[in-house]
Amino acid sequence: SKKNKKILLSVGRLCKQKNQVLLIKAFSEFSKKNKNYKLIICGDGPDRESIHSLIKYYNLTKKIILKKWTHNIKIYYKNSSIFVLTSLYEGMPNVLIEALNSNMPCISSKVSGVSDLLLNGRGGLILKNYDSTHLAKSINKVIKNYDIYLKKTKLSKIYLNRYEINNASSKYFKLLKNV
Repeated sequence: SKKNKKILLSVGRLCKQKNQVLLIKAFSEFSKKNKNYKLIICGDGPDRESIHSLIKYYNLTKKIILKKWTHNIKIYYKNSSIFVLTSLYEGMPNVLIEALNSNMPCISSKVSGVSDLLLNGRGGLILKNYDSTHLAKSINKVIKNYDIYLKKTKLSKIYLNRYEINNASSKYFKLLKNV
């Protein structure tokens, strides 16, 4: 089961906006007590080198795996237990939609779209701030209450399907209006 995978996943461009620095700091705190967890950060971007240096600085090269973005990305969603999004801002966080569709409990910063997708917290854990200790504790909380957070994911997924259908049809109607 996903619960036993012990892998955290984050997907996004390696840049300031996606705030992987916060995630790495939090994971460093978290992994002091949770030795058997790994973190996969999947993406590419201008900050690859500095992110790599930060991972080395925290002595986490065996625990944090940097993967280049791939079209075969679904495999990471499938094989990880928790999804974490630490962005400073977003349009519509598609990676979060992907994570929900892959039945992953989600932890996310409160950027646009997240309150809707995670049903103001009824569908996942929304971070109160950008504090690494708060994020580390939040990861712990989801692990300790994994089945509860899995139920939250399922709830989000039900709303998500409605949302996608409504979204698609409203775009379609807008198109028709402009014809």
